[in-house]
Amino acid sequence: MHEVELGELRTVQQHLLFSGHVQAVDGASVVHQTLPMTIFQTAIALATYLGDHGTWGHRVFQKDVRVSGRTALDRTLALLAQRKAAEDADDAGVSDMLRRGLMANAELAVMARKAEAPWRMGHGHPLPKELLTGAGMPELIELSIPLFRELLLDHKRFVYVPRGSNNHLLQTIGDALLPLEYAIVDDLDTYMDGVITQGHYGTVLFQNAKRMLESFQADASGKLVAGVFRVSPHSSSQVFYAHADHASEAAIVAMADAILVEARGFPMLLDLAGGICREMFPSDAIFKPAAAVMSQYRA
Repeated sequence: MHEVELGELRTVQQHLLFSGHVQAVDGASVVHQTLPMTIFQTAIALATYLGDHGTWGHRVFQKDVRVSGRTALDRTLALLAQRKAAEDADDAGVSDMLRRGLMANAELAVMARKAEAPWRMGHGHPLPKELLTGAGMPELIELSIPLFRELLLDHKRFVYVPRGSNNHLLQTIGDALLPLEYAIVDDLDTYMDGVITQGHYGTVLFQNAKRMLESFQADASGKLVAGVFRVSPHSSSQVFYAHADHASEAAIVAMADAILVEARGFPMLLDLAGGICREMFPSDAIFKPAAAVMSQYRA
């Protein structure tokens, strides 16, 4: 357990947060399904307290069925049955997992290659399962590993804070913290080993991706850690992830930002990035391009 003085957090606010030396990245993803196609929209926003921000958006149009010809009804019924079966299945989220993976990869790319501040703040887990498994696509693993290396192993000054966590060990330790305390609990070696060991990399297509994963796992061993912090008696504890060399600094950066909203105790800069993302790419913005594409089929 480590205790932080309130004055130390104020200093970090003045010299790092409010001076633009911390950039936060958050993303959002929306799916719009129609009979002829499914449209995926991914949006990423980068923000600082200086008012500088960047946004990136991408849409993928997946043709599901063409409503024309003699077999149009049969194809439509087959597609509806396929979607219903996917919803009922235990692994219903294969397409949803891929969507989350594409968003996570985009967030990672912005963190590693677009952000320029000394400190980068991300939402979620630094090694999401969607990227370690590729969500069924070896290409997604091969795209992500170099980004992991650039941000997590080379840059090192980062902190990830998820909105909620299902890690009961971390939450239990976090709930025992007093305000303005943090604890560095464990490294991510067991987590990586569990995901990579249980992953399905048996096919020839995954052989290169598996080699890249195992090499990264060896190089990252003991270097990535998880911890918890609490900034207020009125807020719950928060989980954070950081590089082992800068874990204490990362915790203090996250705490200095989180104490700006004591009642919530979550980094406000991440909320700002998320708000910019939703403002620039609202979920209903996907309907107009969908209608435009649909008109081509009606024609």
